[in-house]
Amino acid sequence: MSDSGDDNSVTVSIVQYLSPANSGSCGYCKRGKKKPDGTPAVVNVPPLENEEPSYSLGVWAHELLVSDYQALCDRGFRRSGKYLYKPIMDRTCCPQYTIRLDVHRFRMSRTHKRVLKNMHNFLKYGKRPERTIADPTQHPSAPTTAPKPDSASSRGEPRPVPVRPERGIKKKEFRRQRAVDRLRAKGENVFEYQRQRRIKEESRRRTIQSFIEPYVEGEWAHKLEIRMIQKGSPEFERSFEESYALFVKYQSSIHEDANTSRKGYEGFLMSSPLITKPADRSIQPVLGSYHQQYILDGRIIAVGVIDLLPRCLSSKYFYYDPDFSFLTMGTYSALREIAFTQGLAVNRPDLHYYYMGYYLQECPKMRYKGRFHPSDLLCDQTFKWMPLEQAVAKIVANNSKFTVFYPNDPRPPGPSLAAIRVMLKDKIRRYPSLRHELTGQKLLEFDENMSELIYYMHTTIESVVIFFPHMTTDVPDDGMQDLYGDSDNS
Repeated sequence: MSDSGDDNSVTVSIVQYLSPANSGSCGYCKRGKKKPDGTPAVVNVPPLENEEPSYSLGVWAHELLVSDYQALCDRGFRRSGKYLYKPIMDRTCCPQYTIRLDVHRFRMSRTHKRVLKNMHNFLKYGKRPERTIADPTQHPSAPTTAPKPDSASSRGEPRPVPVRPERGIKKKEFRRQRAVDRLRAKGENVFEYQRQRRIKEESRRRTIQSFIEPYVEGEWAHKLEIRMIQKGSPEFERSFEESYALFVKYQSSIHEDANTSRKGYEGFLMSSPLITKPADRSIQPVLGSYHQQYILDGRIIAVGVIDLLPRCLSSKYFYYDPDFSFLTMGTYSALREIAFTQGLAVNRPDLHYYYMGYYLQECPKMRYKGRFHPSDLLCDQTFKWMPLEQAVAKIVANNSKFTVFYPNDPRPPGPSLAAIRVMLKDKIRRYPSLRHELTGQKLLEFDENMSELIYYMHTTIESVVIFFPHMTTDVPDDGMQDLYGDSDNS
């Protein structure tokens, strides 16, 4: 990954066009996957209507400003190394909606608290949990329940206490009702009483940080540290072999994946196009790509790969030692990343969202993300966010097919064509100017490719330079402008 703190002279994003949007095998429903003998990897899969297996658009980012990647994430893009991709929602078999969580409003569930308590008891007392909590982040077969539409608790509102006919009203609710009756009898303001009570309850609500105590030498059974490093740092180089070996162990054990080459690991989890402008490097940690190593008693037991962006922490990937599955490491790491984001927001007030990638209603392995409340899903057409419960209700009502959350709202205005820059070799030109130098089939193909990029990258395309490495025109080089100089005004 690029060290975002380097004095890199490139302060413009360069994105290379690869090919038109295309179809491939799906890692979720397994459509399109084949065995070594050429037969389908799965059978009895319902036939598709207009969808195609894993239909997506991909581009290659040579350099990408963190601000531009933030904008692309808010248009439905994600990255794998330097490869940026976006599912074509109305054509792909498994619609994938970008999901985010406002960490200022995050409310832990009972399961989240149990995960934190289990880790605390293991670190302080060496005590393993009597009952392991299934980790939905790593086990596709774990039973998962879809979020209930209009759930009051998921919006941060008090959860109504259920009435059980066979038992009557809960004692706590009964006491609460008696207190309200007494206030009414005295003529006092019941609503003000309830408001003050909510404030007190809120102040007593436990935070993630309240479960994390400092290690005490000689008293604690284990010491856990979380070390954040970047590629190129001495710590990264020293720990590379250990991190890579852990990745191989995790992939083979958890995902039964034998394709764990060193080159694949470096391209997938080490390589990053993210850069920052020099003016944006005053606040630490600098925005960019990082590895967070979970070090237990001097040994790396887990690694989280994250991107720090202007408005969010984007969680890219997490892998861990399967020997520590009893600690529900996937859920634990998500909670620690949320707490870390809350800390970042102190010095970076705009950075208060936690992005967990994509939400898939039909995939239990991905649907667990809806358990982190209150989350929002991105509307692919309007780029507006909708509360998860409302969005899921619309998806379910649409039989889990691609759903536009705001069908009556228009798509935001697209980019100015005159502002789009295209790069050929090491020179750039404005898009309308370059079109005048193309004819015939070359012009048709260029317009087709650019139309697709303009539609899916939307206004973000105004900020980046689109690179066509193999494209040529009959215009002499002196009719073009240097990449690092001013572009032509045509």
